Amino acid sequence: MNKGYAIAIEVEHDSPIAIVTLASPGRGNALGPADLGRIASVINDLATTDDVGVIILTGRDGIFSAGAALDVLADSPADELAAIVADQTRRLAAAIAGSPVAIVAAVDGAAAGSGAGIALLADIMVMSSSARLLFPFARLGLVPDTGINHSLIAAVGSARARALLMTGGSLSAEQCLDLGLAQTVVPEEELADAVRSLAIKLAGVPRGTHGTIRALLASSEAEAGLIAEAQAQADRMRDPITQAALTSALALLRGS
Repeated sequence: MNKGYAIAIEVEHDSPIAIVTLASPGRGNALGPADLGRIASVINDLATTDDVGVIILTGRDGIFSAGAALDVLADSPADELAAIVADQTRRLAAAIAGSPVAIVAAVDGAAAGSGAGIALLADIMVMSSSARLLFPFARLGLVPDTGINHSLIAAVGSARARALLMTGGSLSAEQCLDLGLAQTVVPEEELADAVRSLAIKLAGVPRGTHGTIRALLASSEAEAGLIAEAQAQADRMRDPITQAALTSALALLRGS
């Protein structure tokens, strides 16, 4: 990958269900700097399509997303990258918040970093038994973004969220189920059918109802948290120590 890297995004529309698939499995479905905004644009387009009653977000070939593409993070000018990531994160959160239909994350395999953030921004998360949410930010000198701070605190409490995020920890599918982050966990081979069954049920609800429910449940703290995350992430990306950590991590991935 390079600075021009962008993940492949596939869209299937079989009324009333729309499926948005992160489709660069050879790269772990990693995300380039502008990809959160591209996902947001797809969601906005589908949300204004009358015969779309539910949107499913998923990843190709047994991995949801490895999160940000490390080589892009390491090789890009810090100020430029920080501004892009902050803007893209706000766009994605706004697209999901403004959708009149429910958004379901179907998570198989790893959802790491911002990949975990995307899954947690969805209204409902369904996971395969092998799925896992990973939060490696601290090990790279970064802070959690894409709303992870707020969503984790809401689910697990501030003490456990701090421990997870400060240690770069992870949560298994069963842990996510126990904590209320996942709606259900099924064997890998049953994930597609389970998500489709849920999607059909959600699509049967009068259009716009899910958007209203989401708005009523939304916390003003979540929006403020996204802004604070974006600013903090921008500051971390400018830090020479963080830049060195990203370069070291990239070297390990490349085997050098």
